[in-house]
Amino acid sequence: MLNSDTVLVVHGATSVRRHLVNAIKTQFGCQEVIELASGEDATSVVLSGKKIDWVFYDWDCHNQSDKDFLDELRQSEYAESISLTLMIDPDCDGTCMPHSTVGLNTEFLRKPFSISEFVSKVKGVYITKVSKASGRHTISGENRVTAHLESGYTVELTLIDVSNSGCQLKVERPEKRILAVYDSARLEISCPESILEVDAELMRIENDKDRNNGKKFVKVAFRFTSISDGDKKILNRFVESLEEEESLDELVE
Repeated sequence: MLNSDTVLVVHGATSVRRHLVNAIKTQFGCQEVIELASGEDATSVVLSGKKIDWVFYDWDCHNQSDKDFLDELRQSEYAESISLTLMIDPDCDGTCMPHSTVGLNTEFLRKPFSISEFVSKVKGVYITKVSKASGRHTISGENRVTAHLESGYTVELTLIDVSNSGCQLKVERPEKRILAVYDSARLEISCPESILEVDAELMRIENDKDRNNGKKFVKVAFRFTSISDGDKKILNRFVESLEEEESLDELVE
């Protein structure tokens, strides 16, 4: 997932830092992880001009060096593409959130947290990051998708997000292993205007778990390989309507 990314882990506690670094390397295949103990050291890395993709930072609103680091990060030429996760105290509220995060892609992880919670957070941020990069838009309703797999199986899935070039779906994990990367499928996607039929290729499979009921799910990402001109127009209108919804949501927020 993060094979070619550069990750910065900043935490004063060596043991916590090592656990986070180990999770990033083993769970996400990251090859370049820089671990630092202070905001001063982190600021030096940013000022060196090194390209950074992810930052996991133990935030202390009373520490000036932490604020200085975020100021420098915000001015970095890579600021718009960096994913920043601040590890915050359990009693931290809106009054202690740094103004310097404005303009940065920031997530918050409240302490204490387990490694599994950390991994889940990173996966969520990664999915959002990939969706934005590919122009995918999140589905707010319950849109169903029927996938007719080349293996002969038919699977009913839920649409998570969609773009003009692909989509991400979710399904309760099947008892049999019927999904495989690079499988071809015929997708029937329910959208407000009609049912779209597209040919697609399965590009990614990821296990997921619903914490509310303990059910195990699978998230799958498909790349569209063939779509008729008529269905392409319907798909474009569907994606445009989602863009408008997201724009309205941002205005409300």
